[in-house]
Amino acid sequence: MTTGGILRIELQACAPERNLWRFYTIEAERDLFEDLIVKFNYGRIGTRGQTKVYIVPDAAAGIRLVRDCIKRRKSAPKRIGAAYEVRAKFDPDNWAGF
Repeated sequence: MTTGGILRIELQACAPERNLWRFYTIEAERDLFEDLIVKFNYGRIGTRGQTKVYIVPDAAAGIRLVRDCIKRRKSAPKRIGAAYEVRAKFDPDNWAGF
């Protein structure tokens, strides 16, 4: 993270029998202008993946965005057939809720 790292969570879902190798990274930080930025990077392990960036008005909106994303990742076993596991977590303010 660059200026003001608030959150970083790395998730992976692997199911070799289904040839399923996915990653998901969630980051929240403040930029040089103190704007709150939430980034999602996801895709197949070994690739650059796709990135979505959101500028949110306040911490409450950022927390809501992060928790909605994590809620969706928790439903992965029903959707894709493999659960996401936490590989790394930096969340001192408990934005993720776990």
